Amino acid sequence: MVEIDGIRCTSLARTAMDIARHDGFVAGVVAADHSMRLGVTRQELFDVIKRARRRPGNATARRVAAFADPRSESPKESELRALMEQLGLERGEPQYEICTPDGELVARVDLALAEMMLVIEFDGEEKYHAVEGPGALLEVLAQEKAREQAILAQGWWILRLRKEDLRRPKVLAAKIRQAMTVARRRLSEVD
Repeated sequence: MVEIDGIRCTSLARTAMDIARHDGFVAGVVAADHSMRLGVTRQELFDVIKRARRRPGNATARRVAAFADPRSESPKESELRALMEQLGLERGEPQYEICTPDGELVARVDLALAEMMLVIEFDGEEKYHAVEGPGALLEVLAQEKAREQAILAQGWWILRLRKEDLRRPKVLAAKIRQAMTVARRRLSEVD
């Protein structure tokens, strides 16, 4: 327990692990990733589990604590990573930086499977709703298109996902596996 403005509450680490225990792996990863972005350490997550070792759901909480990554920048990115893990798909690296051969940064992407040069981007609607006016929306779309073209120019393949994809895990797995197949095929054609 911690005290905030005179009110006793559970700490961020405890709250994240309680969510993992109660709501499962995916929700736990979302909470743990966010708590780590706010400064909670992996050791703090494990300490919370250790202090309550008899609580139901601790096996899930341990998996969450081991898997959590503060580099995921949004709840949907965390959810995507957790679903990929549950579906037995390869782990991607969050916030991967794609550079030119000269080392110039091209883009930082949501998730990358670097060995097959596959980018997985979660397209949240917030960036499109946050702009005001059709001119500003067209500018955001143009920037997004230019960014995508720069990534493709470096030889990467891109899979774009939306929140609807996260609601259907079997369909999500099929989309990701298909993108992995295409990315591997493209790499073998280059070699």
